[in-house]
Amino acid sequence: EQLLTLARLTADRVDLALEKLDVGQLSAHVIANLQSLADEKKISLKLESEDNLTLIASEESLSILLHNLIRNAVNYIPEGSKVEVKATTAKGGKIVLSVADNGPGIPAEKHEMVLRRFQKSANSAKSGSGLGLAIVKRICDLHHATLELGRTTKKGGLKVTVTFNR
Repeated sequence: EQLLTLARLTADRVDLALEKLDVGQLSAHVIANLQSLADEKKISLKLESEDNLTLIASEESLSILLHNLIRNAVNYIPEGSKVEVKATTAKGGKIVLSVADNGPGIPAEKHEMVLRRFQKSANSAKSGSGLGLAIVKRICDLHHATLELGRTTKKGGLKVTVTFNR
């Protein structure tokens, strides 16, 4: 499925069906779809979003982006951990969407590498295609959004931040 998604998003011509979306509602929907996966590992999924936070974007693409980020967090953090999703407005009316966890994180020197196809952090023993973050990066590129990987202030986990211009 990840290969097909990436192929669609990297075709010579990608036509995105852009529409006005409520980022908080979309985030809540994706979290609800991943709740059972989180429950299996006793992981808390928390959403913090401003009301009526709208963006012109592709609903399908943003759903995939959020799904990949949240699923990765759930898969790579220890049982009993937390994943926090935030949707806020920044200076200039930009929309900032972030997914943060309190897991092991990804070392800064590996950030660029894990955004490439078929690449995973060397400290990852989990199975997977290594396509999730490459897909996230491509969706960001198609929406002219910036993507930043960093560390959370809590236990050094991974924080992924996507900033959209309105």
